[in-house]
Amino acid sequence: MGKKVERMTFVVGDEVFWSSQAGGRNTRKDGVVLRVVPAHEQCRHEEKEKVLYSLQGGGGEARDHESYLVLVPGRTENSKPLLYHPVVSLLKKKC
Repeated sequence: MGKKVERMTFVVGDEVFWSSQAGGRNTRKDGVVLRVVPAHEQCRHEEKEKVLYSLQGGGGEARDHESYLVLVPGRTENSKPLLYHPVVSLLKKKC
């Protein structure tokens, strides 16, 4: 049996952030929890099409623990918001 990992839990509307790394750069992402995804459940079909990036597994795929869809606003006034399905252990609640 694997060791149980203690994860922080969030609710819809919580403001969260996490960091990701690509091309040798760390990027902080700030967003709002849009939906709580129960363990072993995939994102709904319409959500799955909107998940533009996932830090673990396939975007929107079922996980063995509760996870979250996080909406990150666009960087500019004209850019679209992005929907992420980040690794839960990386998420932190904004104070």
